[in-house]
Amino acid sequence: MKLKRKDWDKWVLWLGVFIIALFALVIIGIAVTVFDLSNQDLGIEIVKVLLQLIFVIFIGGIFSSIVKEVENRQKKREAIKELKKSLLDQLLDAYSEVKKVRRLLRARGIGVINLSNERQFLLQKIYDHEL
Repeated sequence: MKLKRKDWDKWVLWLGVFIIALFALVIIGIAVTVFDLSNQDLGIEIVKVLLQLIFVIFIGGIFSSIVKEVENRQKKREAIKELKKSLLDQLLDAYSEVKKVRRLLRARGIGVINLSNERQFLLQKIYDHEL
């Protein structure tokens, strides 16, 4: 399975969050086991600060992921909007060109009327030339 760029960015982001959280947990473990602090309040405060750090990093990762997803969706909507605008401009140009040809044909007297074969042949030559 090949990951797309967007999916790869998400995996890297979550891997970074996981590594930082794991690192913080290791530091907490070391602080609790290695340092036999006579003042337990300091040890508890260190653990609380590190847990807050893990929480902030985790929430930041989630927020960053959400913001990137919203930006990607907005870019897709903009691309679709530009495509629609381009197609509409092309359609209007084609419509204007058809109207121009119809006006020219009408100005030359070409229409749906019963004429002699010779006259229709002349009008057909003009019609073919205009198109």
